[in-house]
Amino acid sequence: MTPETNTGSRGIRDAVHSFAFLGAGEALARLIAFGTMLLVARRLGPDAYGVIVVAAGIMLYLTQIADGGIELVGVPAVAKARDAVSALASATLTVRVVLALALTAVVVPVGIWVLPAPDGQILAIYAASLCFTALGTRWIHLGFERPAIIAIARVVAELVALAIVWRSVHDADDLELVPIAAVVGIAIATVAMLIGLRGRGIQLRPSMRWALSRPLFGAARQMLVFTLLGLLLFNFDLLFLRYIKGERDAGYYAAAYAVISFAANVIVAYAHSVLPVLSRAQASDADRQSVYADSMVLAFAVALPVGLGGSLVAAPLIDVVFGADFAAAAPAMRWLLLTIPIAALREMAVMGLLARSGERALVRVNLYTVIANVLLNIAIVPIYGLIGAAIATLATEVVRLILADLASERSGFNRPRFARLLRPLVAGAAMFGAITLSAITTLPIVIVVGAVSYAVVLTLVGGISFQRGRLPRFTL
Repeated sequence: MTPETNTGSRGIRDAVHSFAFLGAGEALARLIAFGTMLLVARRLGPDAYGVIVVAAGIMLYLTQIADGGIELVGVPAVAKARDAVSALASATLTVRVVLALALTAVVVPVGIWVLPAPDGQILAIYAASLCFTALGTRWIHLGFERPAIIAIARVVAELVALAIVWRSVHDADDLELVPIAAVVGIAIATVAMLIGLRGRGIQLRPSMRWALSRPLFGAARQMLVFTLLGLLLFNFDLLFLRYIKGERDAGYYAAAYAVISFAANVIVAYAHSVLPVLSRAQASDADRQSVYADSMVLAFAVALPVGLGGSLVAAPLIDVVFGADFAAAAPAMRWLLLTIPIAALREMAVMGLLARSGERALVRVNLYTVIANVLLNIAIVPIYGLIGAAIATLATEVVRLILADLASERSGFNRPRFARLLRPLVAGAAMFGAITLSAITTLPIVIVVGAVSYAVVLTLVGGISFQRGRLPRFTL
């Protein structure tokens, strides 16, 4: 362990312990959700699958509006003032429910009578989940650093949704049952987390004490803009591709993005587990810098082999996971997987800004990146289609990382020394060489070769240490 990491060892252990529950639960829940969408894709085909993912993509924006930006700013607020959570949460959730009801009252008729079929009808069904989103208390559990209930609720909810799809969705005639399954799952997760709060003695009731929640919504307003801009970065390529090339290409691109979306959500879960530690630390606290640097290096070391190795096996991966009907998605997936390690670094820079109340800077970062993303997609997608959208996304992630890192540095966080990132880079290069030179085409064997070569080289360069009677640990 380098001197840079010694002072923050306890903080990073706290974050990793929290992530052991949150990250494992999120990973398992996302894996189940991935299985559900895989089942949907196989049973519905590329065209109907394109309808589902586009409607779900639009719902991401509506869900964030129903959340009101509280998911991000609420975590540090709870971590800093735990004694006043009952009153704050009651007022905040009441306002969100009122807003969600109004939003639902607009979206449902627009979906049914204005938007083209079947896209509009599917969106209208999805909109039934907005009130459950407004009642979401994940931010409160994270602020108390009690992620177990989140993990359990998410896993159970996704299992229920999977069971509904497994038993009920057989072909394109069952299209509307997919959003119904999603709504039921969200409802279960919401209720489970509300019950979990009662077990901790937090009493929630309708409250019109707007003065209590006004400061939180004031801070969240900028985060809402930030998140909506982030979503535009996330799926503008998909929506634009749907408009330019049609439902089939949108279905292909959604399949290519599925693994990236799964990895991105695990990265976000890890980053959120670090956020309370960074939020509690004072500006002069040495642990703050160490936790920040350690978390960033660890995220990069885990994400690099996933992104780099996955890009080498994109074609067989698509074939095994989605089937031959989605083979056209493989070239786009190859480029998209390279965004995973970049996103791991960027997300930690974002958490640093959140911990130092850098919401304005985050909005600027996403605004500039959205402009770059829109221009790239408009210039490339009409000519190169799927691959053009993927390359535009990769270029955008690089721009976003640079901007977020510079903003985080200005807020007082120092990025880790490059020497600490060099070890996983060397191991990644060795993994790339081992997979390429082996000429093995069987997917499970390629994955084993890549994982073993990466772990061995990372150990040889001092990135992993082994001690008798103890589990291996990162020493980056």
